[in-house]
Amino acid sequence: MMRLVKKKAALAVLAAAAATTVVPAQAASAVTNPYRAESVCGSGFTKVPGAMRPMRAGFPGGVVGYLYLLHNRETRQHCVVVMKATSLGTATTTQASLEVDSENGNGRGYNQAIQGKYRYYAGPVRLRTDGRCVRYSGMIYSVDGTMPAYAEGTHGCEGRQNWGFPGSPMGQGGPFAPMDGGVPAMPGLVPPALGV
Repeated sequence: MMRLVKKKAALAVLAAAAATTVVPAQAASAVTNPYRAESVCGSGFTKVPGAMRPMRAGFPGGVVGYLYLLHNRETRQHCVVVMKATSLGTATTTQASLEVDSENGNGRGYNQAIQGKYRYYAGPVRLRTDGRCVRYSGMIYSVDGTMPAYAEGTHGCEGRQNWGFPGSPMGQGGPFAPMDGGVPAMPGLVPPALGV
């Protein structure tokens, strides 16, 4: 009888030890970005349905982040945020941009972009759009500065065949062209003041 009690006690100790080693491993795999696109853009902004774009490094590389387009009906603004999904807490070069069509729809409107080394997200980039066609894009570089993950999208641009601002490296709808092998240059690029 004494031997049976000792065996049960030993099994209980082993089960408790196993439980303590499994919990930290599960917790470590559940690391997520603590920020949300809505809170980054601010009060009144909601995600535009179908406008979230996964950002992949390589093909068919895994998702390293997400590009979001949000809208505020009251202020008639759109907002772009790039949320990192990997290298969280590590500063990596991240870029977000928003372009707004002109009143006559010829693609020569105005744009704004930010770029810097951010730990969790780049943004917000907010522009008043007044219901015009917009183009939004984002890029995340790996920790060593290579393997850029890029995504872009348009909203309210039904029927448009091309897009481009005079002198813009975006040209007629392609991704940013790297300048001198480094981080792509963009018209309207502002100092890296927005993002975390």
